[in-house]
Amino acid sequence: MEEDCTVKALKKIFYIIVLLAAVFFVVALFLPKEFVLEREVTINKPAEVVFAQVVNFENRVKWSPWAALDPGAENTYEGTMGEIGSSWMWEGDPEKVGTGSLEIVNLKLGQLIETKLVFVSPRAGEANGRFTFNQTDTGTKVMWHFDQKLAYPVERYVGMFLLDGMLGPKFESGLQKLKTQCEALPEEQMEESTAKEEGGA
Repeated sequence: MEEDCTVKALKKIFYIIVLLAAVFFVVALFLPKEFVLEREVTINKPAEVVFAQVVNFENRVKWSPWAALDPGAENTYEGTMGEIGSSWMWEGDPEKVGTGSLEIVNLKLGQLIETKLVFVSPRAGEANGRFTFNQTDTGTKVMWHFDQKLAYPVERYVGMFLLDGMLGPKFESGLQKLKTQCEALPEEQMEESTAKEEGGA
């Protein structure tokens, strides 16, 4: 009799597990297939000055929130900084920043920068980034956009419930550092940035 009760209990547990698994996979079908994150900041400098601090990876590494996570990471650069095709590659602590690269794939001087992000390790993947720069009466409004495809099913849950909380504060921190870096630039560096942009650098 006790054995029959045990078998029935085990069957119930099995059916519950199967049901929960089915719900998990079915719900994932209706979750977003892409994660999108956007943050913005207004910087009290002209758009061309702010643009130069983002388009040039040697400037960007100074305010990047991920570079700050692992100051000991090895950074290398390829191509002409500030132009399409230029890239930044890093190799660092797998538990902090891992290994990856960032390449400029499109830009419009003083207005737009689009990038392709490739993660090599500890987990392979790709994502897209975009910066837009809009001159306003109070300075330059910078929008930082990030989007990434989410694999079925686990990544869709992560994207839905965790990624914004994990990445959002880092984007905000990075933009604040960018703001501080830009607003601390002396006039001669601002003029140099403007001259380079006008020259197509």
